[in-house]
Amino acid sequence: MRRRRKRRNPRAENKGSAEIASKYADTIQELRRWEEKAGPSKFIQFHEELLTAQSEAGAGFHPATSTIDAKVAAERLSRGVPLLVLFSYIGTDWPLFSNLSQKSVAILHRYSILPPRAETTLATIAGNINVLRRYAKRWYERGSLPSTPRVSKVASEVLADVIGISMHPFLNAWAGVLSPLIVQEKWRRNYCPVCGGRADFAFLEKEVGNRWLVCSRCDGQWLFLRLKCPFCENQDPKSLSYFTDDSQRYRLYVCDVCRNYVKAIDLRQTEGLSNIPAERILTADLDRQGLDSEYSPGWLTTPPYHQPHRPHKTIST
Repeated sequence: MRRRRKRRNPRAENKGSAEIASKYADTIQELRRWEEKAGPSKFIQFHEELLTAQSEAGAGFHPATSTIDAKVAAERLSRGVPLLVLFSYIGTDWPLFSNLSQKSVAILHRYSILPPRAETTLATIAGNINVLRRYAKRWYERGSLPSTPRVSKVASEVLADVIGISMHPFLNAWAGVLSPLIVQEKWRRNYCPVCGGRADFAFLEKEVGNRWLVCSRCDGQWLFLRLKCPFCENQDPKSLSYFTDDSQRYRLYVCDVCRNYVKAIDLRQTEGLSNIPAERILTADLDRQGLDSEYSPGWLTTPPYHQPHRPHKTIST
């Protein structure tokens, strides 16, 4: 018997693309409002260019939503397994991904962020879909990339950033589709229920102050205990604390066991709605405060969720 394929729904796909573009546009607009008050900033303009490139890529991607339904989602989450547990589930549009990677390398070069002599190597990798796919798979499963004779340690770290930037529109599209399938009360793990990534931001909700973590990779959100480290899961109140500013709007949660931090905004101290992706960018001073106090960004030092599997093959370029 021949299996019948589920028909595509162009109207739903167009709606999803419009929602993705709208998210990026809202974040860009929020950054521009900040510039109007504070004055021009190359740091903000750099992020505006990246967000614009991500928006253009996201508008052309349509998740294969028929592959994960409520039943599949409930079964995976009950075992503590993220919905996109395998890299292949993402269904990345590789020409789109490669194009965005090349744009990202060019933007990083234009703002003098690339290490010396790295542009050519990174641009070559970004333009080679087969090599780029292998690096992206390694990044998704391990969170970091190995250095090679052609790619230095510093360049491999920047390449990981490029892949993270380029993967965001695809993972963010999935987060929009899959988040409604997540029963928040049943998920209290320290990794994202959508993609298994770690949190780089958090917020305390307006109503009762519950803490929500925000995934560094897909922007997925999930409930998490306030008195628990989102990285090493330490729950000793003596080694958990947070710094805050005079307005008490922002917090820097720190753990003295793993020496990691996560930034947060207390929405009870704000008026109206807050754009969380924009707040992530606009709170760079919190990152500096954490680093100056000898804490590390936990989303970079803690590997993402991954299932045990065969050792990775050496990546050749």
